[in-house]
Amino acid sequence: MKTIKETLIESARDEFFKKGYDKASLRVICANANVTTGALYSSFNNKEDLLRAVLEDTINESFQYVDRVISDQFENESSVSVSELISFLQGRRKEFHILFYGCSKTAYEKYRDTLLDKAAEIFSHNFRKNSINIDERLIRLLAKKSIDSYIDLVGMDYPKQETIILARAMNLYTKAGLAALIRQLS
Repeated sequence: MKTIKETLIESARDEFFKKGYDKASLRVICANANVTTGALYSSFNNKEDLLRAVLEDTINESFQYVDRVISDQFENESSVSVSELISFLQGRRKEFHILFYGCSKTAYEKYRDTLLDKAAEIFSHNFRKNSINIDERLIRLLAKKSIDSYIDLVGMDYPKQETIILARAMNLYTKAGLAALIRQLS
């Protein structure tokens, strides 16, 4: 049986997904969770605290996946399977939708930029590890291309198997391009 807090988080996830943070109603969240606003405020300080509870795990895990996926592009073997990555992305589709499209005027409105910064940092680290001097602007473009392609995958409503096929093709393309770039710069 779910706790009141878990029920509120689930209800909030649906409301934030449908309406975005700004237009989401705490009364609707409480009504859909079959709890009073008093119960909400005994579990959460305010609306943004509830949003944090909805998004926190997804944000933390997404940074771990970004690290693993980008680092894998520099290696011959992958530490994360495409199926695992797609399962994560599709399993958190609502949370990512909220992060990318429904968090204006919150602490999370710059999540995409933070993700790009993290990706650029990982690209930069891997180029340095391979003793390759590369323009930081190019690193930023590579990071943006990589992150944007996964954002697009999250937004697509394709069945899992079709999404996995697209992700594998995308990874092959990225690895081949990265290998050519490394050869060119070495």
